[in-house]
Amino acid sequence: MDSPSSESKTIQSIIDTLLSTGDNPSETEVKTLRLHHSACAEEILEIDTIVAPLQRQILEMQMKRTVLQTEHDSCAVLLAPIRRVLPEILQAIFLACLPAELEDCYPDQSQAPLLLCQVSSQWRTLALHTPRLWSNLVIDLCEKATSVVALKRCTRLTKTWLRRSGSHVPISLYFKSHSRSSDENSVIEAFMTSVVVPRLHRFRELLLDITVHGGYMPSILSHKPALFERMERFALITNYMARWDINAITLSLMSAKRLHTVNLYDVLCDAPTIPLAIPWGQLTSLKTGVVYPGPLVVILSQCINLEHGDFSVYNPSFPIPALDVIMPRLSSLKIRFSTGGDASFFDRIKFPVLQNLQIKTDETSDGHFSWANPGHFYNELRNLTTLTFAGGISDLANLLRHTPSIASLTLSSKDNLDELLEAMTHDKAPYIAPILEILHIKPYWTKLQHSPAPSLGSAILGAMVSSRRAGRTPPGTSPLQQIVFEGGPEHLARIRPALIRLKLYFPHITVITQPVRSSFAISALRDFY
Repeated sequence: MDSPSSESKTIQSIIDTLLSTGDNPSETEVKTLRLHHSACAEEILEIDTIVAPLQRQILEMQMKRTVLQTEHDSCAVLLAPIRRVLPEILQAIFLACLPAELEDCYPDQSQAPLLLCQVSSQWRTLALHTPRLWSNLVIDLCEKATSVVALKRCTRLTKTWLRRSGSHVPISLYFKSHSRSSDENSVIEAFMTSVVVPRLHRFRELLLDITVHGGYMPSILSHKPALFERMERFALITNYMARWDINAITLSLMSAKRLHTVNLYDVLCDAPTIPLAIPWGQLTSLKTGVVYPGPLVVILSQCINLEHGDFSVYNPSFPIPALDVIMPRLSSLKIRFSTGGDASFFDRIKFPVLQNLQIKTDETSDGHFSWANPGHFYNELRNLTTLTFAGGISDLANLLRHTPSIASLTLSSKDNLDELLEAMTHDKAPYIAPILEILHIKPYWTKLQHSPAPSLGSAILGAMVSSRRAGRTPPGTSPLQQIVFEGGPEHLARIRPALIRLKLYFPHITVITQPVRSSFAISALRDFY
């Protein structure tokens, strides 16, 4: 007698054969299949009888697990440590989420404070009752159409934002709008009169970038003198100052006893006198754009506490007042000249603690920056640690001999690079830049096909550093730690052999190229390292 497994195999074989051939079963096969069909039905019924209660039990357990998981998650939320943080501490955390600089405080839902209001109703309520969260704001209409609709939306947003800051917290506003028509001038004026002017007494920082059309002058400049007891930073960036009636400017910051930073761009251009009343003597940082040297010298003579200066001088050959200017705290100075520079500009200015100096001359200038009284100039720069020249400068080597504390040097003129190479490789020349650690090369030549190839040859850097084998600095012990070359692939191609040679002499030196934009540049760095 066949076993059940053998019988099952026989039935399965019959089924497979008939299905594959498509033949009809015989009478014997029909009887066999009918018996198997009835047996399968009975067995399925038995299995369903067993599975049904198990399925109900599993469904009940799944529903119970879902309820328990929900309760578990709710308990975890209620027991979260953040819920036990005192509101005062949570407010401090909110404030720490704000951008560090006013210039980054755009009304963006992806950053604080708007982002904090989307977490929970509790956080939203707390954020809305934290006035300092709403005390900084940037309104930028430069990229948008300055239409009546845009103005209404901008004004409504600003008023709502500043209303959340309360009535006592100092506020900071950076407003940017570049108009191109008289209608857009009216947009700027409406914003000033409805938003800015009523809150002048509350501003800690007020930065106005209001490039205007024609001779329009914002009425804020002719506003009656206000109390700026909270003002710490003020900026006015505009144009067409020459078309304004300077006598109509009555805005005065003399009451701003906390004011320490001022930025004026194009405000002083073409102005025979200083149009704004500013307490120059208490400023620690001052930036001016496009100013005649005469008014600038008058201003500097009053800035006795200035620590950081950034000036753009227009037409340096303009007559300079015979004033002796002493700036005892000035440590950082950045100055740009629209022409080659005037030898007399620095002759009557003293800055005994200056450490960082940046000088930029016009790229179209034929001459180099120079000075009429080198002795005075060298003496004032004796404490320099960082020196940057964008453009040419006369007698660079002699300047470096009088500034032995320079640790970082940035050059862009190919003539100055040649001069530096000659000074550092000449055996009989006094050693210069003894503690130089970083040399930053920023080529002034940007389109080689339209300008002569730079004289920075294939071995200039290698020769410059390897020349220290002349006994002044033993090979491999140079204080130079880093060379930063900022230029395109066409510039890097000219110094690739020099970089390789430089690495052979001083393995510890790091060479950085910015930017690396081609496969050749990547290949050069691969070979170098």
